[in-house]
Amino acid sequence: MAMFDDEPASPKPQPTSPSKYAERLRQRKLKQLSAEKAKKGPVEPRGGFGILVAYVIVAYLVGTTYAAVKLHPSASLIQAFLAFFLSLNALICFWELALAYRVDLIKKRGDELRARTGDSQQERFAAVGSFFVARCPPSQWFSLDFWSRVWWTYSLYDPSYGDKTTFGFWVDATNGHVTLPPTLLWYFGMTS
Repeated sequence: MAMFDDEPASPKPQPTSPSKYAERLRQRKLKQLSAEKAKKGPVEPRGGFGILVAYVIVAYLVGTTYAAVKLHPSASLIQAFLAFFLSLNALICFWELALAYRVDLIKKRGDELRARTGDSQQERFAAVGSFFVARCPPSQWFSLDFWSRVWWTYSLYDPSYGDKTTFGFWVDATNGHVTLPPTLLWYFGMTS
């Protein structure tokens, strides 16, 4: 009731239906669970010391490109670009081997990650970004289990990479086997 006649009365709160109330509680609980999982962050490999994944990738590419150029007596800019391309292709082939041999792990982790992020593009982008700032101990540098993370974060956008029956899976898994030998042969051949 208004104190003065010219002051409007405050509106009465409308009762909330039980289904709307239950939905709000469910949404609040999901936000809390999502926040708790986000605090935990990505699953880190055991082993203490680790270098950020992004640094491992850049160091590999710079190191192998530099080595190929320095080992060749008359290196040119074209050879430097080719060395970089071959180094990058060899890295991608290694990741594709991880796809081929760790597809069950990729499916499991990809489904967990997809359930945790839902349809939120911001959370998906954060999950992918967290891969590049995860720690990678030297003991994991050549681990197919560790590098399968590339695919289970990628499967947030394309779940076919966790499914052995899809075209995308077989093309990339085959590419890892078929193009790695000529890539390495060409890389080492141009350094001699």
